[in-house]
Amino acid sequence: MRGMVITALAALVLIPGCSNRHNLAPTGGTASTSTNSGTSSGTSTRVSLGSGSVSSFQPGVIAITTSSLSAGGSSSLQVTLLDQTTGTLYTTATTIAFTSPCETQGLATIVATPASGTTPASASVTTTTGTATATYTAAGCTGSDAITASATANNQNLTASGTVTVAAVVAGAIRFVSATPSRIALKGAGSSAGPSTATVTFLVLDGSGAPRAGAGVNFALTSTAGGISISPASALSDAGGRVQTTVSGGTAAAATSVSASIMGGNGRMIGTASDSLTVECSWPYAGSCWSD
Repeated sequence: MRGMVITALAALVLIPGCSNRHNLAPTGGTASTSTNSGTSSGTSTRVSLGSGSVSSFQPGVIAITTSSLSAGGSSSLQVTLLDQTTGTLYTTATTIAFTSPCETQGLATIVATPASGTTPASASVTTTTGTATATYTAAGCTGSDAITASATANNQNLTASGTVTVAAVVAGAIRFVSATPSRIALKGAGSSAGPSTATVTFLVLDGSGAPRAGAGVNFALTSTAGGISISPASALSDAGGRVQTTVSGGTAAAATSVSASIMGGNGRMIGTASDSLTVECSWPYAGSCWSD
């Protein structure tokens, strides 16, 4: 009887020991752990570039304060970096660059914040807050301009985009500049001393008084007596706001001038006229007139 009791007690001691060894086996040192580091062997941080707060985040979209701009107008741009793994702002130092076709051509400027004091104006900025802002200013650009924000975060190439539409500059005035020469010879009687054509130049200005490029100007003669002609009948102003046409003498002495008109604000036409041009017989010498 005493031997049976000892055997039973030994069995009770051994059974729990086997059970404990079985439960500890899976916790060995080969098990992996997840982290939010992009360089770890665990789960990588997923970063998105977009706009809005964490709760209203829009991936791939630049927040633009004013998307419809007047000529020369400005608008604020803002983007957000979101850590999608944690649902919080991504605050690791990240450089964000803004660009657009008009900015590349020098027809718009994009200046990221900050850009004051010793910090030069630049279209890129490094942020550690998860947000970045910039100011877009039209400087000759018209129509739609697609803006792109780009960054590399946690070895991921990110982009966001938005579009502004810039209204065309409204012409505010047109001024006569010169008619060279002011006296021309009859058709077919011109020479180097007395040409039979004259170049007439006008200057187009915008509403602020600055030269207006690309404005359509229509020309007309106040008199076509003797067959005086003009060419071209319309033209676009150049980068300096200047536009020209050529007057050719007819077959009889006459006087004329060139009128120039453009479309101004509110759909109204505005115009001006050149000084008088004179078609003379055998210019520069006085004499009797004849026809070809």
